[in-house]
Amino acid sequence: MYKVLLVDDERIIRDGIARSIDWSSLGLEFTGAAANAEDALQQIAELSPDIVITDIKMPGRNGLELIQDVQTRHSELRFIVLSGYGEFEFAHKAMEYGVRHYLLKPCNKEEITGVLLKVMAELDERHSKEKFYMQAIPKVKEQFLRDGVLSRFYTQQDWDQFKRMLNLGGRNVRLVIFQFEQKFSYTDIFALTNITEDLLGKEGILSTALVGDTFLVLIRDDDLIAIRSTVILIRETYIKYYKNGLICVISEEGPVEGIPSMYNQALRIVIDFPQYGTLVNRMIQYVRLHLHEERLNLHWLATEVFFMNADYLGKLFKKETNENFSNYLMKIRVDKAKEWINCDREAAIYEVAAKTGFGENAQYFSKVFKQFTGLTPKEYKLSGLNRIH
Repeated sequence: MYKVLLVDDERIIRDGIARSIDWSSLGLEFTGAAANAEDALQQIAELSPDIVITDIKMPGRNGLELIQDVQTRHSELRFIVLSGYGEFEFAHKAMEYGVRHYLLKPCNKEEITGVLLKVMAELDERHSKEKFYMQAIPKVKEQFLRDGVLSRFYTQQDWDQFKRMLNLGGRNVRLVIFQFEQKFSYTDIFALTNITEDLLGKEGILSTALVGDTFLVLIRDDDLIAIRSTVILIRETYIKYYKNGLICVISEEGPVEGIPSMYNQALRIVIDFPQYGTLVNRMIQYVRLHLHEERLNLHWLATEVFFMNADYLGKLFKKETNENFSNYLMKIRVDKAKEWINCDREAAIYEVAAKTGFGENAQYFSKVFKQFTGLTPKEYKLSGLNRIH
């Protein structure tokens, strides 16, 4: 039901129109009347009418000024202008502001009803188009995302249109890639979509698309810690109920135009995962490849790489290797440090520490080294020299 507001400085006209029209039978709600533009602005803000019938010539701010003011903030609102003889210049000006309907005073019930029905038909058509657009837009976004990651040629104009569609403004985005580790069905896709929407929120998801066996989720670049936590929860929830492994990768942040490179970068990580076999084997392989990174630890590995609960990942590692992960990591780092020392006896201790993930903390490196070898790095170098000579 559309709401109607009447604006006229003459009370007799306000009362006459208000009483002569059977508003409810037309499917309209008469919200009230205003005697001037200022009162009308207040009622428009409070009541949000769909249609405003306004006199064009009133004391103070006239109907044209009211229309001009309202159109800047409520462009969807429809106006019907009331004008008298000799006021055609005002009516013509109103049309320049987008007003398409006017009534010549004095007007009767049939004339008013006829114009109202026309305006209602316009509003119905607009709502029908909006409904169709709202139903179609997710599919358009999905197709755009799918084509975008597959490096279809898009012009800057295309990307700008996609930004407007996503209502991004100047914000950056991230891609979250989910890949099923085993054969999947559309039931799996449906389930993962629902879990993702529930945990990220529909408003948090810009677009989704299925590309091959990877499910893509485009999101705004936001609090990365919160994003990681949510992705971990999505993965754990899906695995709990559907018993299928799920590889998850969050891309680097970037502008919408960078979606193809974000996808390719993240996909390389996804593709590398299966060749390492079991999850623990993947952990071991990752540690060997990234041993030099000081940030490497169980928590970082769980949240940044595998998107799993750190406690669960640690227990799984201990179960399969019979070794605590942190102990394994230190042992591997010390072994690599011994290799570096054996290869280059002139290498400074702080250099070896940096190359094996201890950063600038050479003192801590020496302490850990001695725990595993019984010697400090310096003693180890000297013992090696003694063996050579």
